[in-house]
Amino acid sequence: MSSKLAKPRGAAKSAPSQNRNQKCRIRNLSAAVMQNMKEAVKPRNVADELFFLTEVPKPSVQKMMSGDRLVNLELVVGLLHTEYGREVLFALMGDANPAWFAKYRKLLDNNDLNRKLVELERAVAAQSKELAQ
Repeated sequence: MSSKLAKPRGAAKSAPSQNRNQKCRIRNLSAAVMQNMKEAVKPRNVADELFFLTEVPKPSVQKMMSGDRLVNLELVVGLLHTEYGREVLFALMGDANPAWFAKYRKLLDNNDLNRKLVELERAVAAQSKELAQ
């Protein structure tokens, strides 16, 4: 006789469906990141730009862009370290709004406003200088 016992039917079905659901969530996340990068980068060949920015092998980047391969951690971390890091982070977070992210978003908005304020003050100073002459 066999010493193996069959798993209860409910438990046997839940593991594959959980894996399937997790893969769907990862694919949706990958699609969001890639779509965001296509909009942000806007060169003729996004794969070339991502290869240049992240040093992830170009064939891997092309497969990730086409959806044949899921976005890997190496590419995401590389993108977070570039000037597109903010867009990538917002794409990764999606609709999630934990307290730390809400505070971080407000901090980024505050930094943007301060940067604009400094630019406006410089423009006013330059214009005042022109009027004084």
